[in-house]
Amino acid sequence: MTPFTIAVSDADIADLKNRLARTRFPYAPADAGWDDGIDDKFLR
Repeated sequence: MTPFTIAVSDADIADLKNRLARTRFPYAPADAGWDDGIDDKFLR
């Protein structure tokens, strides 16, 4: 492995946090589980 450095501006990080905070999750019935797709609690 080769170490590397990335540069991400504070504005980009703030924008990402803002967009993630506004995420709208789809409705999942209470009895839905892995057989119906990804588990809602795991996704959140």
